[in-house]
Amino acid sequence: MASYAQGFGLSILLLIALVAAGCGAGDSAPAPRGGHYRNDGVRYRFDYPASWEDASQAVTIQVGEGKLDLVDKVAVGEVEEDTGILNGVMVIVVRIDHAVTAEGLEKELSELDALHKEFAASVAGVLTTREGVELGGLRARQYLVQFAYRGIAEVASAQTVTFFGDRQYTVNCQGRASRFESDVLPGCEKVLETFRFE
Repeated sequence: MASYAQGFGLSILLLIALVAAGCGAGDSAPAPRGGHYRNDGVRYRFDYPASWEDASQAVTIQVGEGKLDLVDKVAVGEVEEDTGILNGVMVIVVRIDHAVTAEGLEKELSELDALHKEFAASVAGVLTTREGVELGGLRARQYLVQFAYRGIAEVASAQTVTFFGDRQYTVNCQGRASRFESDVLPGCEKVLETFRFE
């Protein structure tokens, strides 16, 4: 599939990326502040809980194979010092090698279904796929996965993915499974409800 990095595909790599803390890539993206994030260069914005911190530099993206054309990466929430698990939300924008039209959006989203099934099976995770969701007013898919992270902890992730032009947008709400509903989900819902393309 030409629209993804090699291997499991971009969306799956992002799921893995969120739990890997380390030095983030230096970039000139604006920093999230006071519960708001806006990137005029990439033309999108969202709100998040004001109590969450900017974790963008603490979270890295690990790509097993291929090259990622990263346009924007922002993470908000709390990174656990001992495990590196992000309890929060990361938004990734990646340029793909073709423009996705309204007519071709369903095909792109359907291809993601197979990638997520393959990933869930590879980590003995539990996968639930939700159709009929939107991100910024565009049709999207949401993938709920729970899996063991490096034998340290159970991690829950809810990835919402869509395409706009030649870009893939992934909102990955992730955290320790025991904290997901109480600490991550309310903030995740805020990000998803306020996410807008400009």
